[in-house]
Amino acid sequence: MNKNDAKMVQGLSVLAMVCLHLFCRVNWAELYATPVMLFGLPVSFYFGQISDFCVFGFALCSGYAHMTLYGKPHYYRGRLVSLLALYGRFWLILLLFTIAAAFVGKSWMYLDHPVAYLLTVTSVIPSYNGAWWYLPVYAVLVLASPLLMKWCRKYHWLLLSFFIAVFYVVGYYLRFKKAVSFSPYFSTESIGKFLMTLAEYLFGAVLYKLSFFEKAKAAAQKIKPALFWLGSAVLIAALMLVRAKFLRTLFVAPLTGMILITILVAGQKPKPVSDFFLFFGGHSTNIWLTHMFFIRVLFTDFVFIAKYPPLIFLFMLALCLALSYAINFLYHPLQKKILRLNDVAKV
Repeated sequence: MNKNDAKMVQGLSVLAMVCLHLFCRVNWAELYATPVMLFGLPVSFYFGQISDFCVFGFALCSGYAHMTLYGKPHYYRGRLVSLLALYGRFWLILLLFTIAAAFVGKSWMYLDHPVAYLLTVTSVIPSYNGAWWYLPVYAVLVLASPLLMKWCRKYHWLLLSFFIAVFYVVGYYLRFKKAVSFSPYFSTESIGKFLMTLAEYLFGAVLYKLSFFEKAKAAAQKIKPALFWLGSAVLIAALMLVRAKFLRTLFVAPLTGMILITILVAGQKPKPVSDFFLFFGGHSTNIWLTHMFFIRVLFTDFVFIAKYPPLIFLFMLALCLALSYAINFLYHPLQKKILRLNDVAKV
């Protein structure tokens, strides 16, 4: 999986994240019109259910990329600089929405809870945006990546797969089946999220170790593109039906995600399709960090004024992309200086 493949997977994953948070809900009748129903469910619900692999997609890309880079000169320094650049973007977005909260009369959320705000600034326990939980988890994975990658290189993929399965199952149990709060800011759910993401991250490293995507591409090239995409469409439709009607559980999200990601990476795609996913991959971080504000907290259910699922989805993307361009305009000069730290350190 090369850089463009990874960027396309990130684009697919962030589109899935938006779709999941908009349409994976049973109270659709309270929020938007559902003129197209299938087996008693809105068509949008099928898309929402199959989209729960979004975190898996991001974690897989990170594990795969870190395994690719591990062992090269200045590996750890490069990862720390990239992490600092991500946090710089996060702090800018937090500042922008802190200002926005004051303008919409909701500054009390920050002023009345200074501890929660401080924990959010440090990202130790991020509040205000439900999608931000991934940030501190990712930071820990980056900080621990030299040890994790060394472990992945040292041991056989079957042994690694056993530990990955254990981490995932235990994490899922703690996250969804054993809810215990140790404090207002820490619970078994937090541990569960970390263990599940750790498993998905290590799985990405194992895929690199097995040259999985290279083999998948080689296999796909033996199939006529029309037949490949027809078969893929049938498979995806079947997955959507099964997930929405019979398997409404995040536990199987990695399986769903692995199928969709493999299809995207291995298939021979027209350039407009590749460009589409590359475009959203380039904006994926900004969309991840901002989209929930238009559903929860500051602008609760705002995007649902578009009424119909396709229009709601497009409206959300339009808002996030407009904001992403503004964020990039403000942040790129600082980001260049941060990333230059890695080049300076190499001299």
